Amino acid sequence: TISPSVNDPTQFLLEGPGITDSVQIFETTFFNLQTRDRFGNYRIDDGSLANQFGGGAYVQVVMTVTTGSVLTNNMAVYAVDNNDVIWVQTSPDNTTITDGSYIVRFTVQRPGKLETSVNYVAANQDVTRLETILNLDLPWTKTILQASA
Repeated sequence: TISPSVNDPTQFLLEGPGITDSVQIFETTFFNLQTRDRFGNYRIDDGSLANQFGGGAYVQVVMTVTTGSVLTNNMAVYAVDNNDVIWVQTSPDNTTITDGSYIVRFTVQRPGKLETSVNYVAANQDVTRLETILNLDLPWTKTILQASA
């Protein structure tokens, strides 16, 4: 058998509304976060990444919507305050072991350019940031996804 290695946030998969698909304003929406190790294997997980106060590694999501334009001097940035990282228990007996699946629940309150940063904060406080940009005003615009440490 192959045992997964430690989390590697550069291998995490992010997909769904707000990441790869457009979102509707005023509707509660979810996107998926799948943890992986450095080889791309699913992680065996206990849900601790959803708890930033547990003392170990955690995932922090920061979302903003930018409206207006610099050219017309009416640009504004608004935080998407109500976002939550939720652990998905995927084992049939609801034990504390899963395949590393999480969802992020959020509600966007206004149209504009949605920017999402998913920060993986390691136990030693090193941060790896996964960023996406989705323009809600131009839904045909491709999402930009990049990882940086």
